[in-house]
Amino acid sequence: MSIEDTIKAYVQLAETAFSKTRWWWQEGRYEGALLERAINIIVSENVHSTSQIRESIAITKRERDDKNMERGKQMMMEDPHPPEHQCPVFVCAAPIGGEIPVTHLRTYHVPGKETPNYAIWQAARATCSVPYLFKPATITCDGLTTRYMDNSLKCNNPTRSLLHEAAALFPGRSVSCIISIGTGHIKVREPRLTKPPRLLCARLPMIVHAISKDREHVHEILYSSLYRSKIYYRFNLGQALSGMGPEEWKMTRGVKDRLVHYEGDRSVHADIYWATEAIITRPALIKIEEALWS
Repeated sequence: MSIEDTIKAYVQLAETAFSKTRWWWQEGRYEGALLERAINIIVSENVHSTSQIRESIAITKRERDDKNMERGKQMMMEDPHPPEHQCPVFVCAAPIGGEIPVTHLRTYHVPGKETPNYAIWQAARATCSVPYLFKPATITCDGLTTRYMDNSLKCNNPTRSLLHEAAALFPGRSVSCIISIGTGHIKVREPRLTKPPRLLCARLPMIVHAISKDREHVHEILYSSLYRSKIYYRFNLGQALSGMGPEEWKMTRGVKDRLVHYEGDRSVHADIYWATEAIITRPALIKIEEALWS
């Protein structure tokens, strides 16, 4: 998918996933089933060719979406016969009540690091289970049922996890560039005491979530250890996105305007230039293991 296609897919997903709110006393503000439906439709449309369906049979959009949803459910994270030069991808999710703080759900196999081979929609649902937006994802694989929430409370910045994965998958390889993209700094506000205690308690996950996302601890460690090697770049709009949540998908124009302003900063512009240069030229600067343990 191109960047433009990805943005369109996000808007399509958000329009479906955030279209129906739940009652205040229910867990999660939005319907998880609608999020799952949106994910499966997008997966099917971008993995399968839907042109034959459109050309051979005159069907409604609803019928086409239903077919895509069923086909999307069958697409697994790990491909037993991956195409050459396929980009390895993993996402993080936090099991609820388990001893393992964060699970890596992969599109590839790492010897000695087995994880369930979920369908794409299951992995996406697990990593999107933000406590105040959706109720935890309950996923069954090989007879084992696990409940997940998104990893923001346990692994908000997975850059170190990325280095561990790269070291396991490509031992001894060199690193040319590491790019980390943040979601902005969220201002934590005191909740107003204008609601009954029960409603106020329901807001606590939002407060904890905001505090977690405001932490840049991992970035500070990586920056201090890797800035001399010129391989680590982090782009984060900071307070520019304050007040915007993922459910506010209609504000894409506002996000774009703030992004343009952010890119205009001289230091940010320089980082974009040098990161692009590193991606194109791929200089062998340091080994993965050096980046991980520096």
